[in-house]
Amino acid sequence: HIVVMGGALLGDDGRVRMDPEAANNAFDCTSAKFVYETLQEDKRFELIILTRHAATACQLPREAFDGSTHPIAQRLTTVVKLSLQKLWERVHRSAIERHMAGDPLPMRANP
Repeated sequence: HIVVMGGALLGDDGRVRMDPEAANNAFDCTSAKFVYETLQEDKRFELIILTRHAATACQLPREAFDGSTHPIAQRLTTVVKLSLQKLWERVHRSAIERHMAGDPLPMRANP
């Protein structure tokens, strides 16, 4: 099994196609299209596509990996803390500060 986190569309022929507008596919559409098509043609693999809808439904609590000694869990914990700190700083900016920084975060995202 190979799991891909990205969007997919159902083609007229019934085959799953890569959704070029899905965020994870949009980073490199050419490569994403190649991966989808190659894995669908190669019958040794079962392709499982995890969309944003499934990812949203399976969210883990922020503290899910706290205390783990596994390197991946430690990395995820660090990234989450840094991301939350950055978001905290961004929501406390004024409209002028956001504009000056080129920050697209809407003002409705405030403390």
